[in-house]
Amino acid sequence: VDIKSLDDDQLLTVYRRAYAVMAIYPLRTIAMEVIGRPTLDGKIDKVEAYDILSDVAFNTEESLEYLDKARKLATKEGESPAAWLIDELELRLLRGEGDKFVQLLKEIQTRYIKEPGIAPALVETLSRYGLMTPDGRVMLPASAAEAATRETVPAESNAPAASGVWTPDSGTSSAAEPSGEEKSESKLWIPGMD
Repeated sequence: VDIKSLDDDQLLTVYRRAYAVMAIYPLRTIAMEVIGRPTLDGKIDKVEAYDILSDVAFNTEESLEYLDKARKLATKEGESPAAWLIDELELRLLRGEGDKFVQLLKEIQTRYIKEPGIAPALVETLSRYGLMTPDGRVMLPASAAEAATRETVPAESNAPAASGVWTPDSGTSSAAEPSGEEKSESKLWIPGMD
């Protein structure tokens, strides 16, 4: 089907069908056409189309670009960008971008947390990755904890920031340092190794 030859109503029908069955490759092409048509302004939620494109993106970089466009368009239309900030938060976590993760988490908590549905969506996202304790505290991943600690350490301090989260490559731990022979082996302990 030549997507460009479809009239607006036909395009919207194809768009909805492709989304219903998650036909990823056609959906990408159709969603791009939906976004590009000025005649569909007001007939379809183009913010949602950008969100769909972020979901079917080929990589996280492309996904972040579409989320940014969704957020900007939502803001321009007077909508809250919070849902797309939570989506970006998850991508930043997956990409190991601690600084961005902490920045987004703070922005969501300070500006949008009281909006309907945002607190449960944030809790669900953090819980999915094991970052929410049963009592409601957020446990930052190591890279994000280090980023958060860097932000709170005074600039004049020359002492290294302690994140409170030990990782095998952090260089400090309360456990005894392994000998030279053991350093070349994996630092990850798996049940049954002893």
